[in-house]
Amino acid sequence: MAPPRGSAAYKKQDGTLAISKDGQSVSWTPVTPPGAKAALTLAVSAITNLQQTPASTPKVMLKIFAQPSGASAPETHVFNFTSPTVARAEADAIKDALSRGIQQAKAGGETPAAPGGSASSAAMAIASAVSSGQQAGASQDGVYDDTKLQSDIELQQSLLKANPQLKKTFMESLRTKPSTITDTHFTSQFWSSRTHLLRAHAIEKSQTRGSYNVLA
Repeated sequence: MAPPRGSAAYKKQDGTLAISKDGQSVSWTPVTPPGAKAALTLAVSAITNLQQTPASTPKVMLKIFAQPSGASAPETHVFNFTSPTVARAEADAIKDALSRGIQQAKAGGETPAAPGGSASSAAMAIASAVSSGQQAGASQDGVYDDTKLQSDIELQQSLLKANPQLKKTFMESLRTKPSTITDTHFTSQFWSSRTHLLRAHAIEKSQTRGSYNVLA
């Protein structure tokens, strides 16, 4: 599965924000002219903080603080996600992929490959990197095994409560599903394609809320 990417405006110009295949950088590419190269590339190792608008805010924005080698202070880059239907999910996926990279970097390891497929994840309101100790604990993938996540009804309900848009999608999909598909089968399919959301929500819940720094 491809690394996380999403439609996002940067400095009022439409484009695409994407995690690299090796998970070591994030880049923004303008949609015009066609075939344009990335106008901005940030190394995950240089990212010092992340901030995101809360789920209750209509606008979906992600603010990345990055301090390249030799720079005296972090630079800030704000991306406004523009998809009319999946802006929040795209922002969550990218933010969590970056959070995982930051966690690993602060723990002293190399940046992991970009999450994809069963390892893909996204978070609701993980607004900043936390201390190295917390990060090391939250990044133990064994705790966030796909099978465990997909069978954790309490976690699923918690995520739906925290993400009204996702809850709306769930309820509408459940209401309009074919009668040949049972509720149990529907629920299994729904979460199997959103394991990344469950994993990141579990990570979020394991972190100290006092460390969050939500973008106002």
